[in-house]
Amino acid sequence: MDLGLTNKLVLVVGSSKGIGRAIAKSFVEEGCHVIAIARSAQLLSTLQDECKELGNGTIDIEVADIMSLDTKKFARMLQDKYGNFDIIIHNVGGSLVSRNHLAGQEDWIYALRFNALAAIDMNSVFLPAMIERKSGHIVHISSISAKMLRGNPLYASAK
Repeated sequence: MDLGLTNKLVLVVGSSKGIGRAIAKSFVEEGCHVIAIARSAQLLSTLQDECKELGNGTIDIEVADIMSLDTKKFARMLQDKYGNFDIIIHNVGGSLVSRNHLAGQEDWIYALRFNALAAIDMNSVFLPAMIERKSGHIVHISSISAKMLRGNPLYASAK
């Protein structure tokens, strides 16, 4: 399917497996230059190999654990290295956080950072360029848990 995305610069954060992996591959199929970010070098390398077989777009990988770095500094490095992104997909987080709805602040902050705040922090670097050129799209992948509690209350609240 041609969505008119050829040569768009796309950042996919959380792209080593599942939904993020499928998103990255789909953008490569559309002829985009994808920057794929995840914690696992091995999974990213496999993704890169699979994308080379698709033949339309290109993919570069960046191994990074968003939870263990300065997200603004990382975002500036990405922008300096690759330029201004046309599309950013934040497929971050997960439910592997405390399940105790009576948890303290530390657990709540971790859940929020893991599922939303790290991505929002990165956006504070990327958005000014998008606003200036009046172009760009940012998508945050969420969960059905955001609409209805399904299990973990900290995860649901963060999503």
